[in-house]
Amino acid sequence: MSHPEAIQQLLDEHDRLRELLAEARQRLSRLIEAGASSLDGGTESFFADLDAFLAVDLEAHIAKEEEVLFPPLERRSEDLRRVCEDMVVQHDEIKARRSGLQRVLEHLASGHDDVRAAVHAARAVFNGEGRGPLRTLFEAVFRLDAMLQGHFDDEEGELFPAAEEVLTPNEFAAMIPMMAAIEARTFE
Repeated sequence: MSHPEAIQQLLDEHDRLRELLAEARQRLSRLIEAGASSLDGGTESFFADLDAFLAVDLEAHIAKEEEVLFPPLERRSEDLRRVCEDMVVQHDEIKARRSGLQRVLEHLASGHDDVRAAVHAARAVFNGEGRGPLRTLFEAVFRLDAMLQGHFDDEEGELFPAAEEVLTPNEFAAMIPMMAAIEARTFE
């Protein structure tokens, strides 16, 4: 199915995030299954990139929705205004989950002796019986992923189809330069 360019851009961003979080879960699962106590170099680099993606690209994606797509929808009807308000609440929850993931990553990446001691103590319970740092990270990724999947389902199943029904081709066309401006200010 063909979508207006603005909607397709948002859908492509959803797909990219789904791919990244699936890879994060796979990498962590392999490390946990291998009995690792910390991230290896490649995985640490991947998670640093994922954290940067969440901090920058996800924020740009949210801004495109809240600043570009939602305003014309909110003006169309009270029902759409409520749906957009719900999406903003979900965006806030996603940001909170990202902050939790970032705290776990910072904990894993720090070189302090207390962290090393905690990792050492946690290794004794890594075999599925306890929550070591990698399990904590896996759980944080899982929670963020679950939140995003539900959010994406809401947008893709309800909000985007409604937008395609009520917004005109000219309105969608006007969104493209606004979305580009958000990217320009975000990635400069």
